[in-house]
Amino acid sequence: MFKYIKAVLITLLFSSSVNTFAEEIPESPKQKEARIEQDVNALFKAVIVAAAKDLNDDQQMRPFALVKKLDGKTGLYQSDESDKNKHLTVVQQASAIRNMLTGLASTNQIIAYAQGMFANVQTKEGQSVQGLSVEIEHKEGVSLMRFIPIASITVDGEQKLDFQLQNVSTAVKPKVVFAQSGI
Repeated sequence: MFKYIKAVLITLLFSSSVNTFAEEIPESPKQKEARIEQDVNALFKAVIVAAAKDLNDDQQMRPFALVKKLDGKTGLYQSDESDKNKHLTVVQQASAIRNMLTGLASTNQIIAYAQGMFANVQTKEGQSVQGLSVEIEHKEGVSLMRFIPIASITVDGEQKLDFQLQNVSTAVKPKVVFAQSGI
């Protein structure tokens, strides 16, 4: 009986030390880069889908943000349609959401976000282009601004929006929400 107990104890000690050793292996730079890229791409795609649904309803969209929380779940933040918010400009609404995201980041509740808003931008040639502006930040990595042109097209006599993904432009931007994260 003592041999059996010894064998069980040795097995338990060995298996728990193996688990502890495996948990302590640090993430390689390539693994970290792949994880961050996966987080950012998933949020970017989700913003495109959410924006498409919102714009297809009435061709209007309030700024919103999708976040990745520490537990891996995704959250949505958008200004409501109250009388107070109806009088705010798109920039003011986006700024209010960004301020809230900064609070969430400073209390370590989120690890990444993507904020989307409908925008008009000027090309180098001075032409106005409408599209989806997406601001993306990750606590451990990138901080980007992406712009997807959106055109109105007619399909079977019905007006549709065409997200011109082949014309996405990307620019690096300074961190704003995670500026104080220390990473």
